[in-house]
Amino acid sequence: MTSGKEKEQSQPVTLSDLNPTHNPARSPNLYRWMRKRVGGTGQLAHVYRVKAGSTAERLFSPGALLIGHQGDYAGCPDFFGSRLNGVLCNGSQEQVMCYPGLARYLEWVPDFWTRYIKVGRCAIDPEHTQNFVDADRFAVSLPGTRRTCKWCGAGQERHLIPRQVFDEHWKTVGERSPDL
Repeated sequence: MTSGKEKEQSQPVTLSDLNPTHNPARSPNLYRWMRKRVGGTGQLAHVYRVKAGSTAERLFSPGALLIGHQGDYAGCPDFFGSRLNGVLCNGSQEQVMCYPGLARYLEWVPDFWTRYIKVGRCAIDPEHTQNFVDADRFAVSLPGTRRTCKWCGAGQERHLIPRQVFDEHWKTVGERSPDL
């Protein structure tokens, strides 16, 4: 019998490994999207990050993750895929697009699937800033000043930042002109 670590080193990650019934940290929507697109090939889509300082940052956000495949059509390095955030929100309904010439502005994230198998959606949001709708992600300690991620074990401390808020309100001053 092989351990999870041995499997990770000896066998590629498969669609079955992404099934959220195996681990609640994994996204049901990502699984649905992959299941619809992988089909009989069994080949998982790759995950890419938008290169810092590239012109692609205008189309996507800095460091945005995309999922899909690169292709070359008539010498133009195209990307066929979707925004990973769109997949997490829309599941199998997220459209796959062809982005001509985009591949040159992307860098492959080679260890993404290995990290995803270990920590689920924390591989996508390691800073723990996103809220996932279907997720019970944190265990909060009393009196509510610390929380621990149930998926990856990261701890966080709550910090309150005071701010000043002004509401705008207009008041009539003086007499109104009789001509109005």
